[in-house]
Amino acid sequence: MTGRGWGVNPKIIRKWYKTVTERKICYAASIWAENLTVRKENIINSIQRQFALRITHAYRTSPTSALLTLSGLQPTSLVAQREATLSQLTRLRKM
Repeated sequence: MTGRGWGVNPKIIRKWYKTVTERKICYAASIWAENLTVRKENIINSIQRQFALRITHAYRTSPTSALLTLSGLQPTSLVAQREATLSQLTRLRKM
């Protein structure tokens, strides 16, 4: 017997992703986010896709963009670029 409600609650998985995984991925984003290669973006997307699949309980063949929309996650490459911009603004304000 299996149940749809088994396992970790999707809200908790989303919180794990936002607080732990996304923070680890975006570490030092001000250095690398501007020059993100397609290969590295694909690696980041594959990590994010696994979390989105767990949050939505969707099929593996679902498109990544649909999974991100349904799970309420922003693409990590955009989050990293935002972090880089905020970091640069903070440095400029200190001058």
